[in-house]
Amino acid sequence: MKDIAQKIRELREDNDILQSSIAQMLNCTRSTISNYENGRNLPSDVIIAYCKYFNVSADWLLGLSTDRRPGGTPLTRKLEELATLVASAGGEPLTADQLADLLDDFIKYYRHGAPAGNAPTTVLTGFLSAMRGAVQAADVGGTVRVVTAVNAVTAAGLAATDILTGYATRAEDPPKRPRVYRRISRPSAGHAK
Repeated sequence: MKDIAQKIRELREDNDILQSSIAQMLNCTRSTISNYENGRNLPSDVIIAYCKYFNVSADWLLGLSTDRRPGGTPLTRKLEELATLVASAGGEPLTADQLADLLDDFIKYYRHGAPAGNAPTTVLTGFLSAMRGAVQAADVGGTVRVVTAVNAVTAAGLAATDILTGYATRAEDPPKRPRVYRRISRPSAGHAK
């Protein structure tokens, strides 16, 4: 799990903010911000200021919750319950941050023109559906049921090659961009050589 110093650094970097800008907001020096980001002398009023400025939960910043947003959501509560159950079974819990990072990556992907088309979303949807079937089969039991469901998960994972196919297809035939013509200025008669 990330500590508070790593989280405040990531908040700043993910938002493309310089240490000097944070220092100005907190009315301190850039080296003080560097100290905070290296885990030294982080007072509670600074933690509160970070939470307010970046609109994040103090519980998340302190490592008490996996949801960045103040107040949480029904999805957050389910993730928290799942995290507790998974950890008590000795596993590594899925966090709201991991899901948020995945969603952020999908948003960036589509903002950059979806270079492999909708293949990533289609693959993810198929994989999640197959995984749900596998979890349900494992819960109900029956070897044939579990094997069939696991095979469906494997097939869904292999469908990720569709992302490569979509990317290669678009790379070979990129969308046509309109030509931009620049006006070329001609030298005036007084500047002729």
